[in-house]
Amino acid sequence: MTGPGWPNERGWLTIGAWTLFVYIISLVAFIPELDKSQLFTALASGVAGAILRDVYGMWTASTKAGAELAGKAMDVLHRQSEIPAGTPADPVSTKEVS
Repeated sequence: MTGPGWPNERGWLTIGAWTLFVYIISLVAFIPELDKSQLFTALASGVAGAILRDVYGMWTASTKAGAELAGKAMDVLHRQSEIPAGTPADPVSTKEVS
């Protein structure tokens, strides 16, 4: 969904992840019986930990500026690796050996 003021894909992912995180924390806060369930505790801590690690990591390690910098570096690498027209593909000398 795009438009003035709407988040991009990263924004929607972050909103959804934090909504799920807040929901899990509110379940633990308002329904104390869930602490007795080992399955819920394992799932909730796994989901909450993954959300914190992945969303925070996404924003700190994969910033937009970092992605743009990586794209520029790849463009330079592609330009350097292009073979000019007229250059033989085989680097072996074409001179005859006497």
